[in-house]
Amino acid sequence: MDNEGKEMEKKIFETTVRLKIVGIVVKLVAWQDRSLMHVVNFMQNLQKGKQNKPCSSNLPTFQMGNKTNNKRFAYSY
Repeated sequence: MDNEGKEMEKKIFETTVRLKIVGIVVKLVAWQDRSLMHVVNFMQNLQKGKQNKPCSSNLPTFQMGNKTNNKRFAYSY
């Protein structure tokens, strides 16, 4: 009985944590979604953060060219 209760508690906690993470990601994406470039930059930053993990994501990568070109698309975060 006691062991079963602990198992349920653990499952509830894990689900809650997952839902919170999803909520945070949704809020971040919604906050970033002011323009397409914001979304693109956001996705690129996500990928940069996960670069050393294999198969990190199937998000498309966008190359904006050299740094001179990038100045037009520069956003301050």
